[in-house]
Amino acid sequence: MEQKETLYDDVLRVLKAFQVNDYIALSSSQINQWLEFAFNTDDKNLICIFIMRQAARGNLLNGARKMIQIFESNKMEVQDIREFLGLLKWLLESKIDSNVIKSAKSFQDLIAGYSSRG
Repeated sequence: MEQKETLYDDVLRVLKAFQVNDYIALSSSQINQWLEFAFNTDDKNLICIFIMRQAARGNLLNGARKMIQIFESNKMEVQDIREFLGLLKWLLESKIDSNVIKSAKSFQDLIAGYSSRG
């Protein structure tokens, strides 16, 4: 279970890296492009190159760099990267308040902050 907690914490770290002031610079359509590409190749290096290319087009550099660092430091394989991108997409689409994201130190903090808003 600790490995999953680390994965969730890493997804939160990446989401925070895409945060610019009070908004998330990453769009759902951008993640969809990354996911679509990831499901059409079995080469994790190609996935990273595609993400780097796409990230160069806006306010996505910090988040993309953080995400690729996590892929590399955790020695993620293609299936792991696909899962990571899917979790990131779900979190982004959940429209969590930016202050909750900003203040969360762990995924459990994010859950607690989200559930306490009402």
